[in-house]
Amino acid sequence: PLDIYFNYIKANPGHLSFSVNQGYFNVPSLVSPAYVRSSDSRIDTPLFLLKDTLKRNVQYSLFITGDVATNSIKTIFTVDTATLPKVGRGKIRFIDASPSGTAGLDVYANNTKAFSKVAYPKYSDFVEIPNGFYDFEITAAGSSTVLKTITNVQIQDGRLYTLYAYGYLNRADSAAFNAAFITNR
Repeated sequence: PLDIYFNYIKANPGHLSFSVNQGYFNVPSLVSPAYVRSSDSRIDTPLFLLKDTLKRNVQYSLFITGDVATNSIKTIFTVDTATLPKVGRGKIRFIDASPSGTAGLDVYANNTKAFSKVAYPKYSDFVEIPNGFYDFEITAAGSSTVLKTITNVQIQDGRLYTLYAYGYLNRADSAAFNAAFITNR
């Protein structure tokens, strides 16, 4: 588990854990330093510094991915504020936080390609899609083999969503390849 600190004050209400969506929380300060460290009080050294400048009244997401054992930890930091979609539409983006997705992942929404070749550790822009229910399929870029399916996802009018992939294709435990949705607004 990890914790985020801003100006030496812990920001997250609980500990941040793998595959658990913490949700949004207010940060106590926009003053540097901002860093992430282990929740283990015996480990005092920050794992990494957050170099991005934060602004008031803006929502952000931080994805932490990679492998501690191989010292390949990476961060994906996104601004979750976008213009509102047109009436009758929502917006969605895709984040490839899966170290297995280095060659890129494709995403299909109701059998239509919505995102193409989003490579680890990258993310797409928000795209508008009509309101309704969708089945999303994630494949390796250019492949027809479905790695993950998420069915019956409702995209609502005026809402922003993030679909993200995480985990490893070669694992069968809690670190196995998976995907999830976040409602940003």
